[in-house]
Amino acid sequence: MRMISAPNATLLKIQRWIVENILQYTTAHEASYAFHPGSRPFDAAQEHCGCEWLLKIDLEDFFHSISEGRIAAVFAHLGFSKLLSFELARLVTVGCERPGTRTDPAIRWPAIPYYQSKHEGMVPQGAPTSPMLSNLVMFKTDEILARLADAHGMKYTRYADDLAFSCGPGKNEIHVRRFMRLVLDQLNHAGFRPNHRKTAIRGPGSRRIVLGMLVDSDRPRLTREYKDMIRLHLHYLTSPSYGPALHALARKTSVSGIFHHVRGLIAWSQIVEPDFGAGALTRFEGVDWPPVQPDPYDEEANDT
Repeated sequence: MRMISAPNATLLKIQRWIVENILQYTTAHEASYAFHPGSRPFDAAQEHCGCEWLLKIDLEDFFHSISEGRIAAVFAHLGFSKLLSFELARLVTVGCERPGTRTDPAIRWPAIPYYQSKHEGMVPQGAPTSPMLSNLVMFKTDEILARLADAHGMKYTRYADDLAFSCGPGKNEIHVRRFMRLVLDQLNHAGFRPNHRKTAIRGPGSRRIVLGMLVDSDRPRLTREYKDMIRLHLHYLTSPSYGPALHALARKTSVSGIFHHVRGLIAWSQIVEPDFGAGALTRFEGVDWPPVQPDPYDEEANDT
């Protein structure tokens, strides 16, 4: 389960201001393929295409492992004063706090010796500031891991909390396992908790998947399961005895919901495998969709 902490309207407006006036002018590490302009999971997967060995590591409770203090350090690094860095850090972590986690405030916040709160904020999942801030907090760690990977003949990419390392021929499982231990040590030292249940090494003879895409050839490919899922949706949607209404009912959603869900799946397939995506889109456009009924609560739509 993930805890989503959505800000109220006032806080949301302030956090968006921080994104538009501060964070959008920052730069993520080149190994990061999420949460910044032009970043795509497809490009992250492309980096590992043709690999012989793949190491995948997932960071546990990623956003919530980033504390208010680390965020304040980011703003201070951007040139803000200690006091302003503290205030900005509070604004982007307020409402998402863990009790009893703050050390002596006089040590942690020398600019504010009388700040006595026992609660330290953490980056909330659901705030517009969180994704870009997580990249900035990870910048130094990305830098270290990229150098480590290069020194051991590996490639490194990160998509949010998903880390991937790969190498071509000439390496073996012993090499990859030794390298994995070095990476885990660095992550623990940086204050991040690797999810060992999702840490995996994949070598020759096994499926190598990055961000849901197969990378065992020269270009990312859709998995068979993903294609079969689209085919199954299209089968029921185009079936004369089934159709959109019954398919939506079986999926416990609305016709509009199933429309956007399947269209989204196809849109992604068009990026990864254009030929398959084009064929799926043709079938999707041939579905006999019922007329869209206006939402009685949408006054703007009803006025038009």
